[in-house]
Amino acid sequence: MSKVAYVRVSTAEQNEARQREALAVRGIDKWFIEKASGKNTDRPEFQKMLDWVREGDTIYIHDLSRIARSTKDLLDLLDVLREKGVALVSDKESIDTSTATGKLLVTMVAAINEFERANLLERQREGIAIAKREAWLFPGCPFPQSSARQISGQAANRNCCPPRSDGSGFQRPGVPGPPGLRPGRWGTGPRRGTRPAIGAAA
Repeated sequence: MSKVAYVRVSTAEQNEARQREALAVRGIDKWFIEKASGKNTDRPEFQKMLDWVREGDTIYIHDLSRIARSTKDLLDLLDVLREKGVALVSDKESIDTSTATGKLLVTMVAAINEFERANLLERQREGIAIAKREAWLFPGCPFPQSSARQISGQAANRNCCPPRSDGSGFQRPGVPGPPGLRPGRWGTGPRRGTRPAIGAAA
């Protein structure tokens, strides 16, 4: 009867130390650690773990999202583990599939997690679509006229387009402003030493 830990982070930049620290108190005998997306179960260390575990073993995870992202994947995994006689324990949700209550809870929590993730992705897509329509997503894009009236002459940050002198909007990058404006700046005020045009009022 071995205690097995499965630790996963999605990208190489992320650190698995937090998960390792949380699971270390369990007296783990075997660790399986990898940096891979959880969108499916086609993960090298995950598959190695399934091949390694035997009847009576227990797999410990920090939370359910580390081992499966979708309810279907999790239910399929539970079927595999049940056939092998292996239990699954999740620290964050306090779930132990060796108990009847744990088996019920793991399905409910997985469904809620999948629902929340789907909502998050939908909100992200909506936000990106709105940002693209408003041309705010990438620095250097001109602001729409409605936004130009709401943003101050400093235009939110130094990567944005400089405002036009007539207040009608913003200049595109690389398009020179009206004569007499400071080059490379926000276009506010005349250059030092600029003489007024002949015939201009003093």
